[in-house]
Amino acid sequence: MTEPLLLAIDVRPGRIVLATVHRHRVIDTRRLEREGCDDAARTAAGIALLRERAPGPIVGLAGVWRPEARLGLADPRGFIALLEDVGARTALPTSWLPHGAALALGEWSRSQVEGPLAALALDVGVAGGVVLDGRAFAPLRLDLGHVSVDPDGLKCACGGRGCLHTYASETAMQLLARDVESSLELPSPADRQQVMGSHLAARQAEKVRSTHVLIARAGRAMGLAAGHLAEAFGVVEVRVRGRHPDQWRVLSATAAKVAADVYGERAPRLVAAESSEDAFFVGAVAAHS
Repeated sequence: MTEPLLLAIDVRPGRIVLATVHRHRVIDTRRLEREGCDDAARTAAGIALLRERAPGPIVGLAGVWRPEARLGLADPRGFIALLEDVGARTALPTSWLPHGAALALGEWSRSQVEGPLAALALDVGVAGGVVLDGRAFAPLRLDLGHVSVDPDGLKCACGGRGCLHTYASETAMQLLARDVESSLELPSPADRQQVMGSHLAARQAEKVRSTHVLIARAGRAMGLAAGHLAEAFGVVEVRVRGRHPDQWRVLSATAAKVAADVYGERAPRLVAAESSEDAFFVGAVAAHS
């Protein structure tokens, strides 16, 4: 293979992941633990190793930015400084995308979708992006985790209300589950032996009920957000990636029903993302110029 290759770099809280990308396929990776030392020097050394192993010349470096804060318009300057430092050490031209936009572009690059596509990543926070005419749309000004699905809904850390993040992120669901759990009453010590069996049964039933409530809330929020994207950008398909394999499966039926009930024929298709984390690398590389 003599065709030029591109590198992608995904900087995460505990590690840096490098990937060599050929067209729409990751062909090599290297993971670097962040141990408080010079990240730029360690990354440059990792890139040197990937260059040695690469079957062709590497001509550019594309970054995936994951904001530390789960707020809209988080500051990317620290990430940009790291990327520029690595670029200077390796003599590679650099570019970057937020990870939600990179996911959307990576999914679009591997799809046969005709028309605008959106992608959502359900993680500690909710991130996402929209692809219009083959390009990630306004990546710094469009934080899909903070699309409001209920103007009178839960207060979000960004200052708004009813943001998708407050219903469908792992953090939100854990907080809601904790609130439900703390509201359950335990039997008194004197009555423990007599009521333990019935209490445990009731407690288990309440856990099941609360789980269904959380799924319904999150699914409804996802369906409304998908409809908003269809109205605003003409999105015809929304691809959803959960950090856990079953995460989207349990939300999908509710989300699809809500989108269809509220938006009718305008509702976009809601499907599971096809790609693994490779989509972030592929998307970042696809945007490299």
